[in-house]
This record gives sequence, structure tokens and C-alpha cells, in this order.
Amino acid sequence: MAEEDIAMEVPQWFLRISVLILILIVIVAGISLFLSREIDVKDYESRLLTYKIYSCLSYDNHFGIIDSSKLDNLEKCVNFGDMQLNIKFLDIKDNQLNEKFVNKDKFNKNWPLCNVKFQNENEFCYSKRDYLIMDNEPVILNFSIIIPEQGDLGIFKAGFGT
Repeated sequence: MAEEDIAMEVPQWFLRISVLILILIVIVAGISLFLSREIDVKDYESRLLTYKIYSCLSYDNHFGIIDSSKLDNLEKCVNFGDMQLNIKFLDIKDNQLNEKFVNKDKFNKNWPLCNVKFQNENEFCYSKRDYLIMDNEPVILNFSIIIPEQGDLGIFKAGFGT
């Protein structure tokens, strides 16, 4: 009788082992798919750079309140490297109040290419529009940046907001 029980269980063990192997294959494939995907951090880097610029321009560390006199000293606060940047302050009626460029010639040449569907893959373009207060007046900030693919990811100098 014991031999008949063993003979009856052998097909069940093949089925159990096959299910176990299938589960292991699915788990390993899922982990390898997750680990092998490429993560592009340029969008997050651009957002961090935006907040770093806000912090550098802020009036006595009040986030969202901009001191226009700090705009000329922006390079002392942020290491832009090969990045191309345009910061434009507009009043509520979209009249330009102030503007700051970093690598202006390159920016003016490359920014129109950012709107093309098949843009240059060696550069990442980011644009943001915010409403802030500058010198006790409401303003609109247009922030546009082009980051080269091989750009320096170390955008922060020692000391945040100094």
C-alpha cells in the first residue's frame, strides 16, 4: 500500500515543483525588471535647482518672497556649470520687470529646440511658472533651464541658501 501512495504522489510533486519554479521565475523577472530600468533624475534635479534659486533669492529666508537685489549674486549661490538658464520676472499684466540669464547665447540658440518633439537627447529642458512676491509686489516667475546630459549634477555649493 505504501508504494501505491508514493506512486500517486509523484505527479502531484511534479505539479508542485513546476508551480514553485514558475513563482520563482516571476519573482526574479520582476526584480530584474525593476533593477534594470533606467531612472532619469534630470526632472528632479531641475525642481531642486528651482527651489535652490528660490532660497537664494528669498528675502530673509522667507520662501516665496523674493529680494530683487539678490538676483545679480545668483552665481555665488548656485554652481550652474554648463547649464543654460533664463529667469524672467513679470508683473501681473505680463510686463517684464527683470530678467537674468546664465549662458545667454547658448540658451537663446538651444531653447527653441526644446519645443520640438524630437529634441536633442543630449540636453534636458525644464520650464516652470510660479507666482511670488518681489519687493512687496506680486510677480510671475518664468524659470527655464537647459541641462546638458553630461552636466554637473553637483549644483549645490557648500551651504544651502547662503
